[in-house]
Amino acid sequence: MRMGDYLQKIVFGPLGMRNSGFFVPPGKLDNFAEYYRQKPGVDMVSQASASLNPQGEIEKDILPSDIDWKIIQGNMFGLSVQQVRPSYDSGARGLHGSINDYARYCAMILNGGTFDGIKVLDKKTRDVLLSDLTPQLTSEDFRRGFGEGAAFMKFGAGYGIKYIGGPGEKTKVDYHFWGGAHNTFFWIDTANGHIGVFATNHSPPQYNISDAIEQIVDEAKL
Repeated sequence: MRMGDYLQKIVFGPLGMRNSGFFVPPGKLDNFAEYYRQKPGVDMVSQASASLNPQGEIEKDILPSDIDWKIIQGNMFGLSVQQVRPSYDSGARGLHGSINDYARYCAMILNGGTFDGIKVLDKKTRDVLLSDLTPQLTSEDFRRGFGEGAAFMKFGAGYGIKYIGGPGEKTKVDYHFWGGAHNTFFWIDTANGHIGVFATNHSPPQYNISDAIEQIVDEAKL
């Protein structure tokens, strides 16, 4: 079975994820978000555009105006939106979806593998996915590989694990998370019972304040 068909049968369909798949049907193209990237220097525009734009077109400012725009419309690192079914479904990239769809998926993980009465995973399986699967790696390993901000991070199966506490201290899980190349981010906080999906459309990733937002949600008096 193709991966896309399997996901549709096991995950997308049961969870009501109506806008997720490996291509965007023509009737839904208007819903696809524009993508922006940093504007290169004037002397680099033609060269950068030729390498990033499949048609070789020079990418233009967002709107014709007197504003000195710092971003321009991009094209997903040279990949056009997949409008027809691809020859194969990649496990590494190419899956499109809506924020609401992704939030439903995160809610299923938060709820132990079940959402809206639909069971997708056993809770034991969900717990394995969220567990530390890199026990041999230390906080120093993560700091070396990902930077200072990753000192409190570990890996589950498809999820980063954000810990509370200093390196070497006994710590507890703050939340599970991951981010995307176009400045997207999600978190699943099983201890406090909430999720978040933060989706902007800009590359390289920056201005991402999801960690601060997650902390605000933690501290909110509901």
